[in-house]
Amino acid sequence: MSLGDILAAIKGYRKREQTALQAQALVAYRQAQYLGNIIGVMLDGKQKLLTMTEAFPGIFPEFEQLQAQGIRQQDWRLIKARIEEYSARQRARRPNVR
Repeated sequence: MSLGDILAAIKGYRKREQTALQAQALVAYRQAQYLGNIIGVMLDGKQKLLTMTEAFPGIFPEFEQLQAQGIRQQDWRLIKARIEEYSARQRARRPNVR
């Protein structure tokens, strides 16, 4: 193996480890969110849960960058309207296909 192959293998391993860590963090976050909601309903608390990037800093750099730039997730209604518009255009192009 050349040095480039070794570095590529290490980079791939680190990427897989990062992905696995993100998956574990996501599961832990969702479990904490559900548990917090249940306890909050039981105790009638007004406390807000931490966001995923606040709960696990450094694990999700993509989300942290988006939050720093102030970019939020798109509204589902807008996405739905775009899909319906695309579907209507496709049906108009091919009227015999359902």
